Amino acid sequence: MATRDEFVAYVHSVYAAIARAVEQKDADGFVQLYTPDAALMTPDGSIISGRDAIRDAFVRFTAAGWVKQEAELVELSVGEDLAVGQERTQGTFLVDGEKTVARNNCLIVYTRQGDGRWLMHRDIWNTISDTAGSGNY
Repeated sequence: MATRDEFVAYVHSVYAAIARAVEQKDADGFVQLYTPDAALMTPDGSIISGRDAIRDAFVRFTAAGWVKQEAELVELSVGEDLAVGQERTQGTFLVDGEKTVARNNCLIVYTRQGDGRWLMHRDIWNTISDTAGSGNY
């Protein structure tokens, strides 16, 4: 089992790999961070399942102007073969010279593979509106 510090270091390496993939428009590098049967669960309720579909989504996202990704780890639970991270991300889009930033709350489920590597298995996010608060409704 990975220690918490080892897993935090791994998560930060994933953030760096995602940032690199976005900046370089490297769909293959991006999908290798996910399990073969991974799923993205997007704010509109879509479920994008499997590496081929995730690759296609990545290409569409970068074609739509996704140029930068930043992330921070908020909370982490690590077990023997499963880990869950509560994370916040900020994606920058550049369209016709106009920059927009999408801020998201995320829940990432990581699973340990048979060879000992950890990969993202579920990537769930919702968009934070400019008027979003915190706490109870």
